[in-house]
Amino acid sequence: MPFDRCYRAAALALFTESPEARQRHSALPLHPNEQIAVSLLTVLDLLERSLLRDDKFAAAEHLAVVRAEDLQDFDAALAAVDTRWRQPLGIVARVLLRDLDPASHEMRVLQIVDRGERYGRLASRLLQWNGDILEDLEAALTNYLNRAGAPGWARPDRLPMVHARASESVTTCSASGNGVLHVILERHADALTPVLDDWLGSRRDAMLVSKGDSRPLATIAEAARKGSWFHGMPKDMVIGAPLSGRAAQPPSFSALLGLSLDAELVAIADAFDWALFAWPNTMQESVLAFVSRNAVLANDWDSALRRHRRTSERIAAYHGVDALHRVAHGAQFGESDGYGAAAMIAAAEDGLPPWLIVDVSGNGHTWRRHTARLGIGAVATHTRGVPSFVGVYRADDREAYDALWQRLDHDDGIAAATVCGRAKASVVLDAFLAAVDNRGFHHCNALSRRLGWIYTHVHGGGSGEHHAMFHARDAQTTARVFEFASTRRGWYLSGRW
Repeated sequence: MPFDRCYRAAALALFTESPEARQRHSALPLHPNEQIAVSLLTVLDLLERSLLRDDKFAAAEHLAVVRAEDLQDFDAALAAVDTRWRQPLGIVARVLLRDLDPASHEMRVLQIVDRGERYGRLASRLLQWNGDILEDLEAALTNYLNRAGAPGWARPDRLPMVHARASESVTTCSASGNGVLHVILERHADALTPVLDDWLGSRRDAMLVSKGDSRPLATIAEAARKGSWFHGMPKDMVIGAPLSGRAAQPPSFSALLGLSLDAELVAIADAFDWALFAWPNTMQESVLAFVSRNAVLANDWDSALRRHRRTSERIAAYHGVDALHRVAHGAQFGESDGYGAAAMIAAAEDGLPPWLIVDVSGNGHTWRRHTARLGIGAVATHTRGVPSFVGVYRADDREAYDALWQRLDHDDGIAAATVCGRAKASVVLDAFLAAVDNRGFHHCNALSRRLGWIYTHVHGGGSGEHHAMFHARDAQTTARVFEFASTRRGWYLSGRW
């Protein structure tokens, strides 16, 4: 029976990555079929890293470490699984790797580069012959393990699936103090329309304010006709009650993103008795902010959410605060490099390495050489549309941890989140699966509440469209991470919550 690549990837990941897998314990002898699997997965790794990539020196670096005995193991494994790729791979191995300099790694690299330039066209023709070599080898290995079996192997159609649940992802972050500002954030979706119409219907002072214009407003539909609301309320509008004698203008959206946030909130509260406006959002969720100095009005807005059973849309509620940056538990920022580094700022106060959560669903096999250097805590296979493997690893090798995060923009990227290392691995796994379908505000709120803090990325619709989200139970931890992000060259700040 043929299996979808995602099913194969999940089954092979569970086979090699579970805490009981002998492949992760060098002192334990391997079953012959386990050895065949290890050899073929190494072949897949080498193919992905070298022969199918354009950088000839990087390819040669990977191939230069292959020993003669490794080639014998590879050939035996290819013979066992009865794949048509044994002969072409054997030819390529002989052409590129036979009789290399045994003493110098640098010389072996140069020899492989030289041979690649002379025989590269032959190798390319052989390895692209009649099909996808990666797909075929992976399918051949899966079929072999299904026929012959191996300790710990679970057929792709018999994986122990955990059915992820999303109930715990709906969580509001809240704080209160002795200040005068009230800031309430909620997801701005169609579900919020009844709340907004109810609110506007009860407020005779409601105005739609844009640059150079101000007019009374009775329904949200009237406001929507003023501009495009495809991603929530436009950034150049405010719905609110302007205070007499004050210059009421929409907020500077760039100020809401960065270090001038608190000054901008004060300016809004100085100009409006209450105000509703667009807040920095993710690439998946639009956000609406309610800001006022009036505690009664803030409670009325909360009551409107409850009356229409829309409290699940609420993301954060900060009552009686003087500076949001001191109490905000969430932060968003974009990284031009160093993915995963911000999480280590939070982990520095924990006294032990954090947990790295990976999510594998047809991501190739190059990641195994990095996860092999990390301690494994807990694993599971789950399905929410697409079967996937989730692993919780102790990030106790910084180089391997960084290497996994740096593949975020690539097809073999599997890093999903980094979380506080103080929680048990089983708790981390359960918490992640409970919110696996939502990498947004509520997801972060829920996981930091259970685990202490979380660093993750939310993605847009295109290649490279993503930014970091961080949330901590302790606002001081978030402040340290946000300060770190603000000092990194090439990074950008994209909001608090």
